Amino acid sequence: MARLLYLLSHSTDDPRRAATGLAAAAAAAERGHEVGTWLTDEGVRLAVKGVADALLEKGPRLASDSLAALSAQGCRLHVSRPCFEARGFAEGQLGPGAQLEDPGALADLVAEGWVPV
Repeated sequence: MARLLYLLSHSTDDPRRAATGLAAAAAAAERGHEVGTWLTDEGVRLAVKGVADALLEKGPRLASDSLAALSAQGCRLHVSRPCFEARGFAEGQLGPGAQLEDPGALADLVAEGWVPV
């Protein structure tokens, strides 16, 4: 199975795109792929506790349902530290499975065999 890294840059600014990206990631994890996410730009808001619950526009499924499925599969949410901090968030606001990363970590993940999707 593949190691897939879903790159997500939307959340409250475009709830449908956020829900669709999370649903694709969750579906891949449910099929047995090793899945992670890289949250950048507005996508970092998805790592904040409670934000996905407020995204009620449905893609294939609700963003909160997809995040719960990803968490249940042990998937990591890699969160761009500069984007997160630029929006005034603090590390204590991160939800389960989320970790702040410096920009170079994205290159490290790809070098380790993660396929950006």
